[in-house]
Amino acid sequence: MRKAHWPTMVRHETDEVRDMQSWLKFRAGAWITHDAKHRPVFRGITDLLACVPLKITQAMVGRTIGVFCAVEAKAEGLSLERAAKRDKAQEDFQADVARHGGVVIRAHKWQELERALKIRGWM
Repeated sequence: MRKAHWPTMVRHETDEVRDMQSWLKFRAGAWITHDAKHRPVFRGITDLLACVPLKITQAMVGRTIGVFCAVEAKAEGLSLERAAKRDKAQEDFQADVARHGGVVIRAHKWQELERALKIRGWM
């Protein structure tokens, strides 16, 4: 009797983005603006989203503020270092986010995203 051969399931970047979005929304309480295919998820979303540098003052202690968090999802098998060098425009965007006080996280799976947020003390 011949053994059944099941093809290996290949996950694509869109699959990882979808998983990370679900995790961010339902586990981390994040507000997500676009779906895995980069379409706005809200009607009436603004034309611009911005990362505005904000210096925390004594008067702000105890308040909740949002932090611009840019998550770069990469499919399994593509090293994060190689992926970061692959697209100069993405690299420039991520540098701008960081320069303005936002956070850039590169991850293959939602578990890596969770670990990165925990390291920062956000979870």
